[in-house]
Amino acid sequence: MESNPHDPMTTIESPQVTMGGTPEDLREFSSNPMNLESLLPEDKISNFQATETELSFSLPGGIRIVLGVEPGEKRGVIRYVSKKGTPIRFHLDIHFEPKASGLTQGRIVCEADLNPFTKMMAEKPLQELFDHIAQALVTKFPV
Repeated sequence: MESNPHDPMTTIESPQVTMGGTPEDLREFSSNPMNLESLLPEDKISNFQATETELSFSLPGGIRIVLGVEPGEKRGVIRYVSKKGTPIRFHLDIHFEPKASGLTQGRIVCEADLNPFTKMMAEKPLQELFDHIAQALVTKFPV
């Protein structure tokens, strides 16, 4: 079943988290695909590969994900977009905003083009993945 181009995108968000480090430091780290392996759940990914502009990995069931950094980031946001070879079309935004206390707030927002069947199958695992990435950022950049 093909998704209707007029269907709204499915939005999946991680909880907002607070991290140590400046938004600039966090953006620099997160905009390098080679750094993202440390944020992914080791037990749920395999075949991780990265260059300075793209990363790819496999999920359980043999699903291959290929992401590229989209140039020209919006202020405070790093965007990764799905590339050829990925079964669903989506983009992933990593937001970093300064807090008055010198800390940084972050969250991950994904907008995916999912038909109803794919949404039923993919929404929960994607939510868990983005929650894991947000918590991994907190661990890597403690308050």
